[in-house]
Amino acid sequence: MKYKKIIVLMLLFLLVSSLNINAALNPKSIGLGHDFATLSGDDFYYSNPAGLADREDRFSLKSYASFSAWNNILDNTEFTEDVIKSRLEDEDLIIAAESAAGIHLYYKNFALGISGRADGLMELDSDVTEILTADEPQITFENGEITAESVRANFDVTEGGAAAAADISLSYARPVAANLIENFNENRERKIDAIYLGGTFHYLEGDIYNFAGDGEIRAELDDGDIKYSGEAKFFIDRTDQEKAVGSVFDLGLNLKMEDRYSFAFALMNIGELSANSYLRDGYKYYPDENDTKLIEEEIEDQQIEEQIKYKLPLIYKLGAKMDYSENTSYFAEYARVDYDNGPNNNIYSFAGEFRQKSRIPLRLGVNYASLRESTEIAGGLAFNLANLKIDFGVADLRALFDDAKSLKLGLATTITF
Repeated sequence: MKYKKIIVLMLLFLLVSSLNINAALNPKSIGLGHDFATLSGDDFYYSNPAGLADREDRFSLKSYASFSAWNNILDNTEFTEDVIKSRLEDEDLIIAAESAAGIHLYYKNFALGISGRADGLMELDSDVTEILTADEPQITFENGEITAESVRANFDVTEGGAAAAADISLSYARPVAANLIENFNENRERKIDAIYLGGTFHYLEGDIYNFAGDGEIRAELDDGDIKYSGEAKFFIDRTDQEKAVGSVFDLGLNLKMEDRYSFAFALMNIGELSANSYLRDGYKYYPDENDTKLIEEEIEDQQIEEQIKYKLPLIYKLGAKMDYSENTSYFAEYARVDYDNGPNNNIYSFAGEFRQKSRIPLRLGVNYASLRESTEIAGGLAFNLANLKIDFGVADLRALFDDAKSLKLGLATTITF
């Protein structure tokens, strides 16, 4: 398969998705705009395992599906070939996506999860993107697209990784002993109501992909003709018949004060997947004998007997929540996402949940992500029907005004016994 077509398809998918309408995976969180660490009860899973301790002693069964994708350059108005090329000239392209679907069973402060999850991120130099996605590899100068007399396509900037895996998990949370809380509160004006600690163990098995580049291609204008020099490679390393396996942990803390304030910290995705061998595909680029064209040489199915690893994006969260009234809560959080094969992402999020005690609670949130370089607006609602709850979330609502770089969708149903 021509792997350059994968890049084209990823770009088209992001564009088409944003035409129809950072990364929360719980449908309620999507409606709030972020997986806030202060979420609790049956909504803890992608937010903070400590939240599992703050739920009723009843059985719950939750099924869900969610998807998230974003890029840092193109919004949903920019889908013509000329616009895409012009936007890709001056800035490195970053594209990322996440998805999850599964079933969770809750009882007291335990949870068992069986799900599938996938995530990935890739960063490409702007001129490398043109070489990889063009019908014939080239760097263009005409029509004012590039005004410099020489251009360097730096393949070393190209990096990224992805994984798609089955996820079996077990979660547990509990409150800190009451006597310890009482001793801490003694002679203090502001009292702590409770402290919850929690953890989740994930066993993952699936496929992993690593993207990398090496070298550079230089293009210079010589009396109106383009002359190429240099040599570069683009690799996609992937598991084949042997699946990658790994263990991953989530850890969290949730502190409640004065019956209305919550403060939480969570560390998510501690771990990696690995396999003992992999296949390498990709492309090698170099000038022809006249230095006027680029030759594309395909690298296909090279078996490499070495270990391949994919470290999940490590997420740090520090958040706060205020229960303003019985029906209204406000959330604020800072999160940092560290990608092993890519740049880091800083996310600032604010949200509110309204009409919490009604049959149809409403949610609204806003966040800014440093990699996406834009603000995202999210919205969601729930339907509370006796022992059945349905949650729905969507972002970015700015697509209604033709100005969105991301798409998030999530739907969940929860039955309580």
